[in-house]
Amino acid sequence: MSPRKSRSEVEWQLWMCLFLVIATASEAPAQIAGVGLSSVRGQSFGNENLFFFVPENEDRLGWSVAAGDFNGDGAEDLATGMPYDDGLVGAGLTDVGSVIVRFGVARTGLATTPADTVLSQFASGSQSPPESEERFGYALAVGDFNGDGYDDLAVGIPFDRVPNPPDCYGGGPKPAGSVQIHYGLPGGIQTAGEHWLHQSLPGMDWCNREYDRFGAALAAGDFDADGWGDLAIGAPYSTVHYNGSFDAGVVNVVYGHFGGVMPVFGVRIHQDVAGVHDVIQEGDKFGYALAIGDFNDDFREDLAIGVPGEEGSGAIQVVMSSPSGLVLTDNAIWQQSDIGGGPNESGDGFGATLAVGDFDGDSIDDLAVGSPQESLGSANRTGKIDVLYGDLFSWFDPTRFEHFTQGSIFGTSTADGALDQFGFALAAGDFDRDGWADLAVSQPGENAGGTWRGGVTILSGGLGGLYDRYRFLSPGLGGVPSDAQNGAQAGGALASGDFDGDGYDDLAMGIPWRSEAGLSSVGAVTVLYGSLFSDGFDSGNLFYWSATAP
Repeated sequence: MSPRKSRSEVEWQLWMCLFLVIATASEAPAQIAGVGLSSVRGQSFGNENLFFFVPENEDRLGWSVAAGDFNGDGAEDLATGMPYDDGLVGAGLTDVGSVIVRFGVARTGLATTPADTVLSQFASGSQSPPESEERFGYALAVGDFNGDGYDDLAVGIPFDRVPNPPDCYGGGPKPAGSVQIHYGLPGGIQTAGEHWLHQSLPGMDWCNREYDRFGAALAAGDFDADGWGDLAIGAPYSTVHYNGSFDAGVVNVVYGHFGGVMPVFGVRIHQDVAGVHDVIQEGDKFGYALAIGDFNDDFREDLAIGVPGEEGSGAIQVVMSSPSGLVLTDNAIWQQSDIGGGPNESGDGFGATLAVGDFDGDSIDDLAVGSPQESLGSANRTGKIDVLYGDLFSWFDPTRFEHFTQGSIFGTSTADGALDQFGFALAAGDFDRDGWADLAVSQPGENAGGTWRGGVTILSGGLGGLYDRYRFLSPGLGGVPSDAQNGAQAGGALASGDFDGDGYDDLAMGIPWRSEAGLSSVGAVTVLYGSLFSDGFDSGNLFYWSATAP
């Protein structure tokens, strides 16, 4: 009889066998290394029955997501938009919308008990009463607008019926859109928005036109470095002028101060403003996407604006900042052909999504740009992303532009599937806490072994920029929370935040088309936590070493 092996010897031999399996794999090894995120400790949150708010068909929880520390406890909280929610039971309204806030807990993560904070226009004290089709929660942004140390939440309501003066389109309310500001507090967050912003307020000085969709895009930052957060608000379907080009688009910027965001401190930006490059054109959709970062290392944040309809193919426009705020004459515009990203083709949607992070660790922010409708070869709407690296001496480093498709990442053109929409949503965060920002890129049309199951590709940052390491993650695969579901289109929205306060960024993935309990498209959110050793050794799952393209 052979001598009995100790448990440690057996474990060591098992690990060695696993190592040999990995080492002899024929696929490209790039996906082997960890990216800081995996299914370890992952969570899935469905559309819950919250007393007078109950799950219904087409609620689409997870349409938007945003992270911020609203109660100041050191762990970030998760706000999730549900813009097609019908509101209070018995109200008789449709698509009113709501936002669910789930609080983070230090060293634990997001609370698993039912979310106890619902934001909506039904709240007592709301300045805008709920009405059908207004879609509260369509877009979200987080910033400390009043400088009190608690993060605040801006909620876009792009079809809100807002008042007009008599000389604006005959007066009367129009479904032009608004933004509601909910301020953070020691005990949580205001359930009723304290400030209500729309275009005809003093300081905005414009008319509310039907379907401008003011509030369809939001981004928060600090343009003048005064310590108070500022808010950029997109109205991508605005005509700009009374009889101007339809859907040309406008961005309104509102500056923060000790009282919060006030419209009297703001500026209106569009392509017909003196000094702003290009001209307004029908269908430009200026302001469809917004992102904020310090692209030239002057310690003030600049504004990146997506213009996905520019000349039919798309563009990005960046406005730089100064001690007094944004300088409208200090701006530049790029299309794909300007950065070596290929020809400008109709329908690409370059600039439809944006994300900012320091991907190469040089302390200067970089800009990721999504073109989710980009067609490659015979594959329609497969999608791509481009990366512009910040530079101390110019707009962006003119020698460093990077371009990614699924095929270029996974090493095979078969990864570029039709209707994948790679780049549909973007989020930057340091998931492995190595000092370089990483990029999460969603592809909600990815089949992932079924049909339109969706998922997200993580590109790790490094000394040379993105693509140091990568991994594809999708619900139901390799232990990622929630089961694989055809048509769920995971990755409809993305947000990074540190929900357990451990210094590692975590990722929230919206799945707004997920069905549950016989209800269609009620929605869900999957949360993946970042850590140093989030990989297959933690979960015992060999999937994490698969280099197979999705």
